[in-house]
Amino acid sequence: MTYTCALDRSSVNPSMAIFADGECVSSYQWVNAPSRDSGWLLELNRQLAEQNITPALVSNWVCGIGPGSFSGIRAALSAVQGMALPAKSPIIGIASSAAIASELASETGKKIAVVGDARRNQLWCVCYQIDRVDGTLRLSNGELPVHTSDDFRLVQADRLADAIDADAIVASPDWIRLENVLRDTFPENRLIARPAVPLAAELGRLAPQAPRYCDGQVATPIYLHPAVATPPKY
Repeated sequence: MTYTCALDRSSVNPSMAIFADGECVSSYQWVNAPSRDSGWLLELNRQLAEQNITPALVSNWVCGIGPGSFSGIRAALSAVQGMALPAKSPIIGIASSAAIASELASETGKKIAVVGDARRNQLWCVCYQIDRVDGTLRLSNGELPVHTSDDFRLVQADRLADAIDADAIVASPDWIRLENVLRDTFPENRLIARPAVPLAAELGRLAPQAPRYCDGQVATPIYLHPAVATPPKY
């Protein structure tokens, strides 16, 4: 039997899911969990143990890589890399925004634009759709997502409407911060008027079409801004 364990800690409501031969057999969600709280590792191992699975038996590890909580994503990746190392299991990094879009696109049958706060007075956005032929999640231009910053656009708030397909439903993991901007930009019938949370179960379902990282390759969080160097103080 092939086991896959998926984990997303990019939001305040992290989640995990366990798959056996492609079927989700267990899922768990934390509510308002601090990104630096290490207690989630105990729950992860408990959920695996309930299915009589040890980390060594997991064939594929799937991790949400953002955009989102940097500390949460880094902690999840570090843990997954450590658990995958003994068996040299591949790690699959998937944009957390893709998990949001996958769930909502399946529910609505429409294109889903995911928008978030990129800081520095910018927003990030990406638009997905379900391919009607093969059922895969694709970008709105028909290409498969690569789950890096290349999938995303950075825009000012006053240019957001121009950056999103006119027939897309708009969702945001940062709804609480961006509600006013989104309501000012889009009509009510195009909004998912609540925080959109990525679910690990959706990451697991997307895993077969996503890149794998193994043999020394490392999955990394999605960075939307280049690093800013701070000069040393003497």
